[in-house]
Amino acid sequence: MATPTIVQHVAVSNMQGDMGSHTPLTIQLLWPSQAGNFLMLHLYTNNTAGMDVSSVTDDKSQTWTRTSGTTTNSQLNQFIYTFKNTVSGVRTVTINFTNPSGFCSYTLSEWFNVDQTTPIGAGKAISTEVTTGSTTWATGAFGTNPTAGDAIYQTGQAGAFPYNDQTGFTAGSNGGTYVLEAAEMCGGLVAQVCTNATGGSTNPTLTAGTSSVYNTMAVALTSASAGADNPNGFRVKRAMMMSLSPETTATPKYQFPCEGNLQVLCSSAGNASTCTLSSVTSSSASYAHINNSPLTGTFVGSFAMMYAKGFSPSRTNNGTITLTSVPDISTKGVVVWFLDVIGADPTSPLDTSTVTSAGTGTVGSNTGNQTVAGNLAPFTLQPSGGTELAINYLDHDSGSDTGVTGSTYNFVEPYNGQNGGAGETWTMDSGLALALISANATVTYTRSATAAGQWGSLGALFKAPAGGFAPDEDYWRIPQCPALEPMVTVFG
Repeated sequence: MATPTIVQHVAVSNMQGDMGSHTPLTIQLLWPSQAGNFLMLHLYTNNTAGMDVSSVTDDKSQTWTRTSGTTTNSQLNQFIYTFKNTVSGVRTVTINFTNPSGFCSYTLSEWFNVDQTTPIGAGKAISTEVTTGSTTWATGAFGTNPTAGDAIYQTGQAGAFPYNDQTGFTAGSNGGTYVLEAAEMCGGLVAQVCTNATGGSTNPTLTAGTSSVYNTMAVALTSASAGADNPNGFRVKRAMMMSLSPETTATPKYQFPCEGNLQVLCSSAGNASTCTLSSVTSSSASYAHINNSPLTGTFVGSFAMMYAKGFSPSRTNNGTITLTSVPDISTKGVVVWFLDVIGADPTSPLDTSTVTSAGTGTVGSNTGNQTVAGNLAPFTLQPSGGTELAINYLDHDSGSDTGVTGSTYNFVEPYNGQNGGAGETWTMDSGLALALISANATVTYTRSATAAGQWGSLGALFKAPAGGFAPDEDYWRIPQCPALEPMVTVFG
């Protein structure tokens, strides 16, 4: 049986409150889509009167379909938009709002082996709002019972925004054995998935560590042989962005479900050079800073890039982030990107052949002060041999990055169009660029019509195992029941 399978997954708990009149909102996939696949957006927004989504489109001129939408809730509006049988090469998704205000959070995913005629059957999408605090987040039963083999995908968002620090999430079991896809504890955003084991009445349910009012949505995806996985077995497969701005401790907890053997963390701490990411612990591996991390600047704040090698895939991976001071929500936006990398070298993934500042190397760092509007090119990454994974992170004081030039890099930004940059309270518009490269590549960030002011950037190259990397064999599959969940060893 063909099993609906996630190709890539992005989760952003957008805890900032200055969305104001910004529309449209542009968000990105990690990599260009594969032809014939299924694309899905789960979106939670403020429930301000008149707040709605007028359309969702992408950079291949495809108009997405609203599968579910509720704009009359007392806590949050919630929407599911999808596009079936996509063309290849979709990178950017554009969300057009009416009366935008406040915040939004979302998950964006690509799937293969989803039926491209009727990917979500009648009665197989559901959205629910619960206004009484609970640790059991349930959508209620689908209007039409799922069929055995359907993939059940559920997201949830704590409803009392933005101060909803969770102590953790636990995947559910109603209809099958679920695994977590995202678990953003500070913002209260969670996603889980399973393959429905037997069909029949199904009430997707997960457990939150902290009792909270919540909104939740779920779909049952019809299985069929369709589309294809990303052929690159060495890549970032999922990303989760966590905003620590409202935290009241210098040692916040995190939870990041993962399946790869390398984890990379990118962080910027707004206008707070005194609030620096010092260390990260994990239940599965040890994190280390790349060369020149953390990086601090006069106004731009501080940056960090860390990595954990030889990771054991774990959907319950969790740990502690240690900052040098408590975030101050009024002046010190702190953002952390978690990146789950599959197929990396298990023992020495970081290429440290050449460390550079502003020049060319395998590990780079740079800071500057842009006083005239224009693009930014912080440094050049140069692989020492073979195909390597380039990860570059940039933040700034003013304006927004709008993309990257050329086709080498893929651009990811949680919130494009924010009024501010690294020095802004929530610093949600930091730019992330990803690429698989085998020759020198300079990432050039395109900019809005505003000079960046003080800016800073860190970048690194990561290696596949000796002999290269194989196509993605999907060494995890969405489980049906514990007895069928595969035992997995990744690169020994």
